[in-house]
Amino acid sequence: MLQNSEDQVFPISPKGKGIFKAQKNFNPLQLIIPTTLAGILLCFIALLGIELRDSYKRDFDFATRELLTLSHVLERHIAKTIDKAGMAANAAASVWTRERSAQPASPANREIIESELRHLLQVAPELEGIRIIDEHGMGAYDAAPTPPDPSITVADRAYFQHHRDTPGPGLLVSEPLVSRLSGKRIIVISLRLNHADGSFAGIAQASLSVTHFDAFYQTLDVGKNGAIALIDDHMRLVARMPRNEAALGKTIDVPELSKYLRTATHYGTFRTTSSVDGEERLYAFRDLENGPLVIVAGKSWDENFSEWRQKATLYSLAILLLLLTLSGMLFFWLRGYRNAVEIAAKMRSAYDETTRRTRALLDSLPDPAWLRDRDGRNIAVNEAFLQLCGKPSAEVIGKTVEDIFPRPMSSNFRLLDDEALLCQKQVRTEGALQTPTGEVQYFDFIRTPVRDEQGNLVGVAGFARNVSLHKEAEARINYLAEYDLLTGLPNRLLLNKNMSLAIARLIGSKMRMALLLVDLDHFKNINDSLGHTIGDKLLKEVAERLRNTVFGKDAISRQGGDEFTVLLIDCANTSMIALIAQRVIDALTRPFVIDNHELNLSASIGISVYPDDGDDIDSLLKNADTALYSAKEAGRDCYHFFTPEMNQRITERMLTERRLRKAIERNELELHYQPQYDVKSGRMTGVEALLRWRFEGELISPDRFIPVAEETGLILPIGEWVLQEACRQAMRWRNDNKMTPCIVAVNLSTIQFKARNLVATVTLALEASGLEAQWLELEITESVLMDDMEHVMKTLEELRALGIKVAIDDFGTGYSSLNYLKRFPLDKIKIDRSFVRDIANDPDDAAITQAIIAIASKLNLKAIAEGVETLHQFDMLSSYGCDEVQGFYFSRPLPAHEIPTAANGMATRRETPGSAAA
Repeated sequence: MLQNSEDQVFPISPKGKGIFKAQKNFNPLQLIIPTTLAGILLCFIALLGIELRDSYKRDFDFATRELLTLSHVLERHIAKTIDKAGMAANAAASVWTRERSAQPASPANREIIESELRHLLQVAPELEGIRIIDEHGMGAYDAAPTPPDPSITVADRAYFQHHRDTPGPGLLVSEPLVSRLSGKRIIVISLRLNHADGSFAGIAQASLSVTHFDAFYQTLDVGKNGAIALIDDHMRLVARMPRNEAALGKTIDVPELSKYLRTATHYGTFRTTSSVDGEERLYAFRDLENGPLVIVAGKSWDENFSEWRQKATLYSLAILLLLLTLSGMLFFWLRGYRNAVEIAAKMRSAYDETTRRTRALLDSLPDPAWLRDRDGRNIAVNEAFLQLCGKPSAEVIGKTVEDIFPRPMSSNFRLLDDEALLCQKQVRTEGALQTPTGEVQYFDFIRTPVRDEQGNLVGVAGFARNVSLHKEAEARINYLAEYDLLTGLPNRLLLNKNMSLAIARLIGSKMRMALLLVDLDHFKNINDSLGHTIGDKLLKEVAERLRNTVFGKDAISRQGGDEFTVLLIDCANTSMIALIAQRVIDALTRPFVIDNHELNLSASIGISVYPDDGDDIDSLLKNADTALYSAKEAGRDCYHFFTPEMNQRITERMLTERRLRKAIERNELELHYQPQYDVKSGRMTGVEALLRWRFEGELISPDRFIPVAEETGLILPIGEWVLQEACRQAMRWRNDNKMTPCIVAVNLSTIQFKARNLVATVTLALEASGLEAQWLELEITESVLMDDMEHVMKTLEELRALGIKVAIDDFGTGYSSLNYLKRFPLDKIKIDRSFVRDIANDPDDAAITQAIIAIASKLNLKAIAEGVETLHQFDMLSSYGCDEVQGFYFSRPLPAHEIPTAANGMATRRETPGSAAA
């Protein structure tokens, strides 16, 4: 056009008439160029305006979705934490209900309840405390080691008054409070407790520390000036990132959020300036479904839209430049066609400048951007795109994606470009690209079809936003939800997912799947003696050995504490499962060396097999746990497959436990007494109290109910009853039967001896019965002496200070260490019946028995032999110098009313040895 216009130059008259001639001979076609340029400018302005509008919307939508996702993840974190606290409150309520029904308000009852509350607190570190509050609002039981402060009450707390006035059984989440015990900000999750008649008995509560959320929020990245806040339903600030101590607990002014909360809206977004730090942000909020809390997450408004503002500024400058250029062109065009060439040159210069500035604008974008034609050839790219593909501009411009990127990446690019052209709409996808340095980064790709002035599709414009940091944060949150932080193994949640997938794959297959529940034997002893640091390192080593023991396709997880699971996939038969189970036991039996400590472990394993033992997750877990219990019951360090008989045995055990809990209040327990005689004088010197349980007229063997009592803790109230009844009976013989005082021996279990209130319990039994301490003898096993020697020594010295005698029962069958015989204050050694039984036939048993009697004599201890059944056994024991004897040769265990008659029985039995058969 410019070339053709040179043929129409109008000469300018030196007298100034040329201009008028030009006007007179004015050709309307001369306006085509400025009109066309003006139209192009307007189209360009319109396109840039549309692009800016779409870019703003894309940035806003992206920021909104990102904040809504973050607020949802944080709300789920709070909800799961509160649910965990709710489970702790439920567990505390169950402990209180069970123990109060067993024996209300006893010291042993308090110790059991508070011990289990402490255990619940240990497995939930985010909790500040777990407590049982009575109906007056005072602390009844506390997981803290110190007794509850009687001056502190929660009777005025809203959650306490709600439970007191509302009979409903549900959990209640309180608003954030300041703890009257610790002074910390807490959220209380509580549950109503009822007496047997349904009246209000108090509440069980778990206190969730607000600092748990505060610490978690500090680990999250929400941009340079981002913020996360936890707000209660009164608009008070509970926790915040970044921290602002002055604002915590105070009401904050956020009218936009208050407006939403007055409606039924549970989540949304808003833009406002923070009243805490003055920063303008885009916020997303989400209220908590099960509590009076709202989570708010915000990113700086400037940070969200900084790129868009920069783009808008550059576009405005380009438009202004083009507008000025066109104005100049029109101005000079109207002055005469003679200046057309000069104006055209200026237009070309302006065009070059615009091109340069457009390229500068493209290069100013921090993320890769490109423009391709319909054949997939690059028309323009920015510097970020060149860095992404690692090629110079000469190898990119005019090239197709196949020339630049390797397969299959180039094929994917081509398909997405074609989709944008075919659908004639914007296409948005996410994907990973490997940079020239080998690093994999994640991008959010946006492809938009480009049209010319006639509306024809001419190519595709693309933009790739780097979202690697967002992906990393998302992956971290997912990892925390599904993996154990200590060992790196999958947790219970991921185990359930793996099992569901495995079951789905095995449906219709002949292969089996096995679930191995692995429990470390006596791991608590290592934790208690060497500390949790050593224990945690040991758990990591156990996890590593499990990884090296099973196949790669099998799944290992940590259930919590010292319990692991191994999911064996595609098992051909039970022999293969047994082989792997034994391999696991062997691997864990090898010594561990942790911080110069050589530690020895063993493991018990319960096994359930799909589909034989269940076709769903819950059944397999339940049956594996039943098999694990059977393995522990069999002595540990072994594996057991689940069998239906195990369920029957567990059911019988639970039935025994349920009946045993009511045995004391129903007066079903009774004591029989086996006389003990002096070898030289033949005089009855004492009796051993032996527990019997008469249920519905039948005497139940102690072997059936004593282990159940010890496992469930019922041995404490039962043992206390035995001690009190034995002391009372001793005084009845003396007062009612005028019987000469004799020693009453009472067996103490390991659990009884470890109880911190043992001395007080014994003292109370003596005072209540009136029996002098010198006539009471307590029998303990050798294993008691070897556990926590400092506590054992202190307890024995306190008992001896009262005047009580102490005997070692079943001597020779335990640790057989003679060192404690001289260290501990003891009075008597009981020779186990296993030695006495074969004393006449086995020289080794005879030698051991004789040695025990000799050692006792040297240490000024009395020796008593139990299980004497023949005259020959008695004569040998007498010749060895044994002090006292008891057994069927003299008397079986007798009811209390027959003991006075048997007081002189030994002398008679010695004269008529044939009576032993009777």
